[in-house]
Amino acid sequence: MKRAAVFTSPSRHEGMPNAVVEAMTCGCALVVSDIPSHREILDAGSARFVSPDDPAALAAAVAGLLDAPAEASGLGRVARARAAQWSVEASMRAYLALYQELAAGAAR
Repeated sequence: MKRAAVFTSPSRHEGMPNAVVEAMTCGCALVVSDIPSHREILDAGSARFVSPDDPAALAAAVAGLLDAPAEASGLGRVARARAAQWSVEASMRAYLALYQELAAGAAR
């Protein structure tokens, strides 16, 4: 992924899109389907969104980024910065805070 010009994830459904997060960490430019799980971790500054049912739009978005390497690089930088909030360490801290909150509530 570190050498890829563009990473695509045209899925219709995702849980936690781990492959997308991995691509983000590698700084790939992203073209992803416009579904809630992708919108949860990305925005227009970090990825290009397309309908999961529109292969022509997917191809056009990929071609557009291949034709604009500076734009693709910028998306990749923003995506890489956003990936930090989905790291193992960040997830661990969030789970720990949740468990502590639940335990405090149960103790009351």
